[in-house]
Amino acid sequence: MPKRNSVKLTDTYVRKSIKPPVKGRVEVFDSQEDSLCLRVSSTGNMSWCVYYRLQGRNRKYTVGAYPTYSIAEAREHAAETKKVVAKGLDPVAERKKEIAEILEPGMVEAMARLFIDRYVDKKLKQTTARDYKTHFRLYILPAWKGRAVTSITKKDVVVLLDKVEDKAPIQCNRVHATLSKWFNWMIDERAVLDFSPVGRMKKRTPENQRSRILSEEEMQALWKAFNTKGWPFGSIAKILLLTAKRRAEVVGIRWSEIDFENKVWLIPGGREGRTKNKIEDAVPLSEQTVELIKELPRFEGVDLIFPAKGHVESPASGFSRAKRKMDELSGVVDWTLHDLRRTVRSNMSALRIPKEVADKVLHHVDRSVDGMHYDWHSYLDEKREALQVWANRLDEVLEKTN
Repeated sequence: MPKRNSVKLTDTYVRKSIKPPVKGRVEVFDSQEDSLCLRVSSTGNMSWCVYYRLQGRNRKYTVGAYPTYSIAEAREHAAETKKVVAKGLDPVAERKKEIAEILEPGMVEAMARLFIDRYVDKKLKQTTARDYKTHFRLYILPAWKGRAVTSITKKDVVVLLDKVEDKAPIQCNRVHATLSKWFNWMIDERAVLDFSPVGRMKKRTPENQRSRILSEEEMQALWKAFNTKGWPFGSIAKILLLTAKRRAEVVGIRWSEIDFENKVWLIPGGREGRTKNKIEDAVPLSEQTVELIKELPRFEGVDLIFPAKGHVESPASGFSRAKRKMDELSGVVDWTLHDLRRTVRSNMSALRIPKEVADKVLHHVDRSVDGMHYDWHSYLDEKREALQVWANRLDEVLEKTN
């Protein structure tokens, strides 16, 4: 058994106190479940494992990644492992046996696992993939475990969505979307179904699209709050308002993504990138944005511009609390970080910036030609001019408070 330095693990402790090692990995044991260990690699990846002793040998059972498996779920696995070992059985062997049993072709568990392995994990962003897995774990598998996918009827889908809607109306829409994608995948990619039981079902819960645009007075009040809040959240909000980018794109910004000489920020695309449409985004930076970024603190050995506390290679978190503080400081209510993006787009129209240029600034995909997107790296000069015009206009708005 490895030497154990145990501590009561909490999400806050993991986020604030556990830092990736320079090389190799570290192991932190949970004082509540002494066999449970959180392994942290030099790349910042974290995973759960359970150590146990069987037939005179030390062995290890791998649970899965954190936070995909929460601390509570990992403890449940640790407790279950102890029970299996107490019966004289090997948890690893039992797990392989269980997997072999559920992977019978055409069963719900088998097709869910195959869908996650071949589609969700390979083609979706990490955050989206996590949502899909949550839907299967909390709703779909508990409802249909042990059934053949061909036995699932429209009535089964209705009953499942009813249960979800009763507890979480908006989440019901998300589960509906996951089911639709899963069944269509089984039709198109696996040929195990001829039709989808989801069919043409509509969303259960109406979701009103927001149309909140900040007024000049609100922008003035919020900017003061951003100044007071400072790094990182105030700085993040400023960049959001100057560039019209999405929160995830700005929070994950890295020094290596910025070409200060040419004043361009290149947001990576692809599955591991941060753009919503997975297409690389070249963002020309206004003079004001370049100046703002250059004044931000830089931590040795850390590429992230907004790292989490402890200056580790994971982005800052805790926006809910920071947002409440900025609400309090500014007196502005009923606004979201995404409203900053919408405000920029609206002001660009008021500044008579052409629609196609403003849409390029927002990195919207142009599907006007055969449904495909062309000229991925075009409009750089036009976007630069538009963002500089907007930054100058924002300066005018903010100067009115002086």
